[in-house]
Amino acid sequence: MSTTRSVNGIERGKWARAALASVVAAVLANLIAFFIIRAMVELPAGFQPLSVGAITFFTLIGTGLGALVFRWLAGRSAHPARRYVIAAVIALIISILPNLAAARNPALFPFPGGTATAFLVLTLFHVIAAAVSVSVLLRQSRAGQER
Repeated sequence: MSTTRSVNGIERGKWARAALASVVAAVLANLIAFFIIRAMVELPAGFQPLSVGAITFFTLIGTGLGALVFRWLAGRSAHPARRYVIAAVIALIISILPNLAAARNPALFPFPGGTATAFLVLTLFHVIAAAVSVSVLLRQSRAGQER
């Protein structure tokens, strides 16, 4: 029988599974959203950031880094979940600012096919990834929680 050490309410053994689950859930949520949006809205065909590969890659990187920040906070804060939510909201705001600027004036960002709609859709993917990954990570990493 292995013992699992809890650091500020976060179990080490659960953190890795929770991190993986949060990343996978965010990627799947964004891909589902992409296919739904693509069926409803005409998206520019040549706009590379709105491809399955780009959405998967950048969601994986952003949410993976977020999970690492959560683990780091768990070892340094008496209230890691609260601090993580604050950090995640700040990171989300920072990450969507360039997309909002590009939506306002697509010529500022010289991506072939970049339109206001395309940049707003990218912003939506940031919000979806943040909401899904934060909620899954927090819910699944708590100490004492049955799985």
